[in-house]
Amino acid sequence: MEIQSNFDNKFITIIYGVANEKELGISMFHWWKTIEIPSDGILFTSSDFDENLSKTKIKFNSGIYLRSKETDGRFGEMNAAQVIINGKKYKYRTWTLQKGYCCTFPIEDEIIVKNNVKNKLLLRKVRK
Repeated sequence: MEIQSNFDNKFITIIYGVANEKELGISMFHWWKTIEIPSDGILFTSSDFDENLSKTKIKFNSGIYLRSKETDGRFGEMNAAQVIINGKKYKYRTWTLQKGYCCTFPIEDEIIVKNNVKNKLLLRKVRK
């Protein structure tokens, strides 16, 4: 995944199964694909939840990878989760970005992410 060098969010979330959104396009032929993450940290995709990012690396658009010698930035994947909006189930994966020691995920972070996902999906529904 690729984020802007000035990315200022604590979380990156991919929400799966969203109609009319681009697929991730990950297959056994495209395991090393760059997926650009929006500045708000939330990416909608029509891809199925099972289309997993098997070996995830996160880098800044400057080319510097998190978990490298060039930065103290780290990341870890939180537990996958789901929300139900208007009777439809949306599964999502979230990575948390941290500096230094990594990776603990307090329950408060899970609540924040779940609320962000719900709000983004609800706002999206209002616009369509």
